[in-house]
Amino acid sequence: QMKQVLVNLIKNAIQAMANGGRLLLKTNQNVHWIWVCISDTGPGMSQAQLKNLFTPFFTTREKGSGLGLMIVQRIVRAHKGRIEVESQPGRGTEFRIFLPLQEPEPHLLNPVNDPEPRKTGNPEAHQEL
Repeated sequence: QMKQVLVNLIKNAIQAMANGGRLLLKTNQNVHWIWVCISDTGPGMSQAQLKNLFTPFFTTREKGSGLGLMIVQRIVRAHKGRIEVESQPGRGTEFRIFLPLQEPEPHLLNPVNDPEPRKTGNPEAHQEL
């Protein structure tokens, strides 16, 4: 299932950069979490697109089904994880997936133990889902 998450996000990033660009994958972990960041230098997304990103059948592509990101979100949540996306028109997009290394105990769900989400100067460009 996690392979499908990564394939969907990487495929979307490549399709967003039809005229070329840069795709960057980063991973990191701490005692409780592992996270993967997938960023691209594509055209980015508007605030309206970000709000509808995980809505079934919402797509910005002519031949897209609008189901890929909804499936990504469901898989991540099924693994007790979370997904964040940050995007601005003209500046690309970054998806961050956070997964617990083991079944989190209630006290480990405290934000003190969570990896810090990256915030930009534009709070509207960041959305935690």
